[in-house]
Amino acid sequence: MKKCCFVLSVLALLMSFSSCGTTDSLAYDAAIQEILQNEDAAVFTLGRTLILAGIDDMSSEDIDGFEDYSNHKTQIFTVSPGVHSVKVRYKNDKSSSLSTVALFAKFEKGMLYKVTCKVLSHKLYYDIVNEETSESVLLGVKILH
Repeated sequence: MKKCCFVLSVLALLMSFSSCGTTDSLAYDAAIQEILQNEDAAVFTLGRTLILAGIDDMSSEDIDGFEDYSNHKTQIFTVSPGVHSVKVRYKNDKSSSLSTVALFAKFEKGMLYKVTCKVLSHKLYYDIVNEETSESVLLGVKILH
């Protein structure tokens, strides 16, 4: 119930920004900062080449995110502080991965993270990076798929 109320309050906040019809990056940044300062949560984002398949034991159908909130084409999600598995899959206009990869990371309250994927020599390298420090927060080794 508490989680449902949290998700609804965050959704209402972001909807209030989007109802103004702005795709301004300042409004986008302000919405994220509002979540980070006022909620007991961490925020992570996915670029448009990644698809969220799940968090911990929840499938993507059970997760409320804020897809394409702004001109950043970024998907925004919140998690409680602690260790979580973030399951993602790569997809762009020309190719996609067939399998889902589980990334394990420790998320800290009030911090912003970005899930990334680089394609080098036809291999996918996934990471979760703390936006403030640019440090990887993955637990274990870097994921190669």
